[in-house]
Amino acid sequence: MPDFPHVALIIETSKQYGRELLLGIGRYLQAHGPWSVFLDEREESDREPRWLDDWDGDGIITRSADPSGSRLARQRGIPAVNLSYHRDLDPDLPMPCINCDHPRTGAMVAEYFARRGFRRFAYCHVRGATWSEDRRDAFIAAAQKAGGTAEVFDASPRSERRGAHWEREQDQLAAWVQSLPKPCGIMAAYDVLGARVIDACRRVGVRVPESVAIVGVDNDPLFCSVSWPPLSSVDQNVQRIGFEAARLLAAMMKGEAPGAGREPILIPPKELVTRTSSDILAFHDSNIAAALQFIRDHAGRPITVDEVARRAGLSRRELERRFQRLLETSPYKEIQRARIKRVRNLLIHTDDTLESISETLGFSEAANMANLFKKEMGMPPGEYRKSRGN
Repeated sequence: MPDFPHVALIIETSKQYGRELLLGIGRYLQAHGPWSVFLDEREESDREPRWLDDWDGDGIITRSADPSGSRLARQRGIPAVNLSYHRDLDPDLPMPCINCDHPRTGAMVAEYFARRGFRRFAYCHVRGATWSEDRRDAFIAAAQKAGGTAEVFDASPRSERRGAHWEREQDQLAAWVQSLPKPCGIMAAYDVLGARVIDACRRVGVRVPESVAIVGVDNDPLFCSVSWPPLSSVDQNVQRIGFEAARLLAAMMKGEAPGAGREPILIPPKELVTRTSSDILAFHDSNIAAALQFIRDHAGRPITVDEVARRAGLSRRELERRFQRLLETSPYKEIQRARIKRVRNLLIHTDDTLESISETLGFSEAANMANLFKKEMGMPPGEYRKSRGN
């Protein structure tokens, strides 16, 4: 029987980040051949298993800030790679480290806001987290380079958020959001915190994204989609981190790479995925902000330009004039765009028929909806659904 390398993967399976790392490792194995893998269900806070102390395997990939077992294994000559952030690790740790380029992530978000016209920036920081500190500092530096100013809110770490404390801090977060000069671009240290910022805005009536645009980090599909509006987020290229870790470990197991004394390998983020929470250009017209929020919130039914004008506190003519000046479009076209976006979401995320979608969204006929969709998207609804894998 073939003798495959025996590798322990000490990575949490409970969170999206850990699963993305494992998917990246899996991509390497699919391309380069199998390992005999030990993998168990884990939480991020779980200690390394005690059996690593005297385990006689061929390699280890761990994501532990206290890698006592893999350290001992490394001392016995077993190659090991650590995927925790290097600032949280002993600098004399005898194993290489691969992680996200957190400073580049922070700068990317500030640059994104600057390109959209924002000059007021804010950062939601996780108190005591080194990776959040590095994102914060780079975000502030990039904001200032763009000629902007930046505010910071210090959120408590997850271990401290329980019951009444969570509600109290959420009220504090809401008060902070309300106090910010607007329009403002807010970066949340990670997606869970981004979802909380959106909730805080809703508590005090701050419009997202018209008054406050919000971007998180991790591109976690759960938290980004549960948020309303959906949360924009940075895809940190976590699968590539897993892939590179597997490639490095494979080289180490062949004796082709050093295991200590090297600088940490930092993988740059892949992209910033824009969703509704930041999909706007910065401007200072509160009436148009109200109009855009009304259109977005009510795009699931037929609405008229006159109805939007009333909600915005403007005459129809003035509404149309400001839309053209600020957005280079008309209220009618913006309504149609928002409704087609609802159609797209239903085509992607449901198996509903065109007739059912048309009825749900209040179109007079499915044929009318299909014609409008093709005009807006350049293809019929059925073809669009197939192109998205549905």
